[in-house]
Amino acid sequence: MLTKYRKVILFNKNLLISGIISFLAGALATQSYTLFDRNNMSNAIITLRIGYCVYIPVFAFLFYRDNKSRYIDPLTGKKNSKIIREDIMKLSLETSLIRN
Repeated sequence: MLTKYRKVILFNKNLLISGIISFLAGALATQSYTLFDRNNMSNAIITLRIGYCVYIPVFAFLFYRDNKSRYIDPLTGKKNSKIIREDIMKLSLETSLIRN
């Protein structure tokens, strides 16, 4: 059963890890910002931006690392950018569907 759902488990693990790191970065940013300014609205906006700026790259790195073997052509040893672009499009489409 583990081998059947391996990709889903790795994908969810990456979501969870990047979410935790993003949460911690946002919490640190919130605490740091309150030392300089007490405006709650600007604090929330900055925290959200930092959260997304941390979440997306961390998730992309973890996703690429787990799927690196898919992106490298075994014959030439070069990256297949077509597969990378297809996966990016799929992920961005799924993300936009989740938000709506």
